[in-house]
Amino acid sequence: MEAFLFRTNLYRRALLPFSTTGAVEMVLDAELNRPIRHPKQVLAIGDSRMALRIWLANRMDTGYTFGFAGMAGTLPRVWFYLLRDVDTNRNKYAGILLPVDDYDDEDWEDLANRSSDLRYLIYRLRYSDLFEFAGSYTTRDQQWIAARGTLLRGLVLKEDVQEFLRGPSRRMEDVRAQVGTWYGVQQDYAGPDTKMTGLAVDWSTRKVTYPGRLTAAERKSVDEVLLRGSTQQTGARAAYMRKWFGKIVDRYEGSRTKLIFYRVPRGPLVRPANPLLRKTHSIRELAVKPNVILLDEHLFEVLEKPELFADMMHLNAEGSRRFTELLASEVGRVLGQ
Repeated sequence: MEAFLFRTNLYRRALLPFSTTGAVEMVLDAELNRPIRHPKQVLAIGDSRMALRIWLANRMDTGYTFGFAGMAGTLPRVWFYLLRDVDTNRNKYAGILLPVDDYDDEDWEDLANRSSDLRYLIYRLRYSDLFEFAGSYTTRDQQWIAARGTLLRGLVLKEDVQEFLRGPSRRMEDVRAQVGTWYGVQQDYAGPDTKMTGLAVDWSTRKVTYPGRLTAAERKSVDEVLLRGSTQQTGARAAYMRKWFGKIVDRYEGSRTKLIFYRVPRGPLVRPANPLLRKTHSIRELAVKPNVILLDEHLFEVLEKPELFADMMHLNAEGSRRFTELLASEVGRVLGQ
C-alpha cells in the first residue's frame, strides 16, 4: 500500500491543496511546467517574506525571466531538497535568489528541529536521504519522527488520506479550484493593502504605540517581535545555515548558476542592534565562493517603514511593488545583460 499509493503520483494528485504538502507540490508543478522561452532564467525561492511579484518582475527590462518555487514557513533545509527536484541538472537558471533575515547569525529560534519540514518535503525525500535528513535534527524524538516518515510516507499523510475518504469528489473539486487560484496569483497578485502606519516605539521606555486597527492578538505579535529579548548565543543558527546553505552552494559549484543572497526588509520598525551580542557570520563566509553573490545588505532598508508593511513581517502591495523593482533591477545588474 505504501509503494502503490505514496511512492507513485497516484495519491499526490489528490493532496489537500492548502496543506503544507499539497501547497509545495502545487508550487513545484507550476515551476516545472512553466514555459521557458529563453535561457536567461532566475528562480526566486524563500518563505512568505519573499515578496517578489513574478508578473511584475517579468514586465521589467532586466534581461531575465523570473520563476518562483518558494513556500510560506520554509527554511534552507527545505529549499535544498526543492532545488534538487526543480533543477535536476543544475543548469536551468542563471541565478537563484536566496533570502536571509540577516548576514549575521543571532540565535533566537530552534531551526534544526522544525517538525513541519517533514510535511513540506514528504514527496521530495528519498530512501537515500534517510540518514542525512533525520540526522539533521538534534533531538532523539525528532530524529525518530523524521526517519519513520522518510521510510513510510503514509504515516505522515494519514490525516490527509482520512479527510480525502470523507469526500473524494469534494477534494478533487478543491484541488482544481486551488490550482486555478494559484495560477491567478502568479499572474496578478499584488499583495495586501493594509498598512502599519502609526506604529512607533520609544526604545528607552519600551513603550509601543500601535496602529488603531490592530486587535489585541495583533498587538501581542508586535510586542513579540519588537520587544523580544536576547537569548544565549550557542552558534546553533550558524551551524544550521552553514550546513544547508553550504549544501546548496556546494551543489551548484562548477555550474553556470549564481546564488544570490539578499537580506529581506526586516520589518516596519527594526529593533536596535545589541552591541554586546557576539554574532557569527555564516552568510558572509559563503561569499568567498565563486558562485555566490551577496547583495548590499542595506539595499532594502529604504522599505523598512510602517506604511509599506501589512504586518510585522510582510510587505503590503506598495512595499512589494517597490521591493520587486529594486530586487529585479539589482539582479539584472549583478548578473549582467
